[in-house]
Amino acid sequence: METSQLLQAVLSLLFVLGLLACLAWLARRGGLVARVAPAAAAQKTLQIVEILPLDMKHKVIRLQDGATHYLILIGGETPVLLATHGTPEVAAC
Repeated sequence: METSQLLQAVLSLLFVLGLLACLAWLARRGGLVARVAPAAAAQKTLQIVEILPLDMKHKVIRLQDGATHYLILIGGETPVLLATHGTPEVAAC
């Protein structure tokens, strides 16, 4: 590949990345991102409290959703719910 072709490829890449940055800036400035993100973030109550690695593949994770705690084993084919503590909160309709 010649130097002129390499320079043209790099400049084309920079131009495309610049266009993407401009579109992201316009979306944020126009309020498109602000309208979507806070509504989804306000509903989040699930938190990872603790992670305990058992071996190279398996981990036990303690999750909290409000007053309810979940103990989950991951790393196999499917996650396994080991224990639940607390009362699940009922969503108000």
